Amino acid sequence: MALEAADTGVSDVLNDVVIRQRALDDYEEALKEKVKQFEAAQAEQNRLRQAELDRLTSQYQARIQANLDAVERIHELLRNWQRTKQQEAQRLIDAAALCVSREKVEEDSDDKVMAISQRATGTRR
Repeated sequence: MALEAADTGVSDVLNDVVIRQRALDDYEEALKEKVKQFEAAQAEQNRLRQAELDRLTSQYQARIQANLDAVERIHELLRNWQRTKQQEAQRLIDAAALCVSREKVEEDSDDKVMAISQRATGTRR
């Protein structure tokens, strides 16, 4: 009755429904395309940021490794010096042993040079 009062036929209403549905579908497609473009732009920004992060991480890892290498070099210098010191201490012990009687220096002494010195001077406690 309302359609007749408005002098509108069922076909006009159905055509209007089809047109509105098509407009809604077209609007949805346009929104989908905008979302797709936005997502692609964000993905590209994320890719660029990740590349920058990877580059920075790599640089910092290289710096960290350089620091670790420097520490290892210093430790190696210390170990080399300690070996040289030990060799020199042995030479001193050998030389000092020549200056004292042929008696055996105590093996359990922590400081062999001191033990030899005490034997040589007679100040052993």
